[in-house]
Amino acid sequence: MSRRSRRKRPGDLAAQFAEENLRYAPRTITGYVREIKRLLVWLHEKNQPLVGVRTDDLMSYQGELYKRRRKDGKPFTSGAHKNAVMAIKSFFRWLYRRNLLLSNPSAAIEYPKIERRLPRVILTKEEAKKILDTAKGNTPRALRDRAILETLYSTGIRVSEASNLTPDDIDTEERVLRVIQGKGRKDRTVPLTRQAAIAIETYLCEGAASPGQKPISLSLHPWPTDGHHGHELRRARLGEESGHQEARHLPHVQAQRGDAPPQGPRRHPPHSSAARAFVSRNHAAIHARRDLGSAERHPARSSSGPLRVAAKAPQLLADHVEDLRARRWSYSAQEQAQRIGPRFLAHVKRARVRDLRSVRQDHVLSFLKSLDALKPQSQRTYFLAVKRFFVYLLKRRQVFQDPTDGVRFPRINRLPRLVLSESQAARLVETPFRGTANGTRNRAILELLYGTGLRLSECCRLDLTDLDLGQGLLLVRDGKGRKDRVVPVPGRAAFMLDNYLREARPELVQSSRENALFLNQYGRRLGKTMVDTVVHQSARAAGIRPAVSAHILRHSCATHLLRNGAHIREVQELLGHKSLQSTAVYTRVSINDLRAVLDRAHPRKGSGRA
Repeated sequence: MSRRSRRKRPGDLAAQFAEENLRYAPRTITGYVREIKRLLVWLHEKNQPLVGVRTDDLMSYQGELYKRRRKDGKPFTSGAHKNAVMAIKSFFRWLYRRNLLLSNPSAAIEYPKIERRLPRVILTKEEAKKILDTAKGNTPRALRDRAILETLYSTGIRVSEASNLTPDDIDTEERVLRVIQGKGRKDRTVPLTRQAAIAIETYLCEGAASPGQKPISLSLHPWPTDGHHGHELRRARLGEESGHQEARHLPHVQAQRGDAPPQGPRRHPPHSSAARAFVSRNHAAIHARRDLGSAERHPARSSSGPLRVAAKAPQLLADHVEDLRARRWSYSAQEQAQRIGPRFLAHVKRARVRDLRSVRQDHVLSFLKSLDALKPQSQRTYFLAVKRFFVYLLKRRQVFQDPTDGVRFPRINRLPRLVLSESQAARLVETPFRGTANGTRNRAILELLYGTGLRLSECCRLDLTDLDLGQGLLLVRDGKGRKDRVVPVPGRAAFMLDNYLREARPELVQSSRENALFLNQYGRRLGKTMVDTVVHQSARAAGIRPAVSAHILRHSCATHLLRNGAHIREVQELLGHKSLQSTAVYTRVSINDLRAVLDRAHPRKGSGRA
């Protein structure tokens, strides 16, 4: 830990946590900072430094949370306790990712169980209709309130989601509404009723742009009416849909285009024929106004019409690659976006799709069908690259839905093409000549790859500060899935690494600022191509055919561990696999093992003579 990090005051850490976690809602950040400061005060009273906090300390503090009381003397709810625990876990996870702590003491802290209760108030149909009828008149405010109430009741979206809506999120032609960054930071598409679509268009045309009058707002901000909250309209809609009110569904559930109007009484009061005729006559003007408002608020978005594959898509693809780079996705993911994206855009252009919003699932399937000549793993790589692109477009509000949703491409767990025997692995790692700096370095690399099962990229990213030979531990940062893990270093690998650090690295290093563990002849970090070349040349020198790569050493490490009695869960932790299915690939047995079992256990194991 640097001296600068040690001098940081607790208040500064809480403020910096708030600055670097702007993805949370403002209320969430405020609550998190409040709970973090309470924890830091408690630790100060206990004379406990932040760097020495253990899981037991956090469990003790969690017990203190249950003793806390509100101003009226009543205990806090389970939801308040859970929010406090979420704040603490987020704070320590942030400290750990910024390398201010060596471990995350909050990882083992569990959330309190919250009792699920029914809402306190669920409006009846009559009560909901009365609330909707309160927004009468043709003033801008009345039209806005009517659009808000119709939207809340017809879609059941949350109040915070409604307040974040923009005209770009609503397509009244298709009668859909796009919720961006809802609860849990999830996006979704919600259908609109005809009454809600008409109310929104009327508001956007008359209320938001009345002649000679300043628009109130271009977004639908919640406007409570008669003391009722938007949450009650949401509950009324959900309650009626689930049968809580008179065990009947809402009459307006049919929200698909082309559906016949429902029979029987209507939920929403019908709009006047004059309003309908006005919306029909001014439909083009409404959308022109919406496009103009979008261009004024978002200069990057052109008001010249829908997104065109030829003009807009390449720039969006370039922005997508920059987004991957900014969010620290792997170099392979960035390269796939640059290579596969243009190919997919050319495919949909040949299919006469000029609008990215018009790309459908069948276009994605036809693109995958055109890849039949490729191996299944390569086809899956193409599909994931396209999916990442459309997920990005959804977040940028450039499309209303993801055409890759519903396409299931099975994960392919291939068996390793080659697994070295234990004698072959021993010959390979002992091949490099240790009389030179490069030879000592190569021997340390091979021992480390075979002894710990590291991936090639993980080995090349190692720094001096990641290795602790005193405890025999190695910190692997930003592994697959951007996950960190700590792996033990075997005795022989630790011995070779110690020799390399004492004898070879001082000869290779040319700058005291270089923190890489393995260096090339120019004193810079050793690249993946060079490490793979070291493995390949060592295998050839050891007389091993066919060609051996660094990943084959990883396969061999896992297979030998399982064959010698290691538990599959332990091997999963060592290799950094997210799923146990990935590790289960190595449980296969070779044909030689099967032959040995037959010779030992089968009743007809004789020489084969009659």
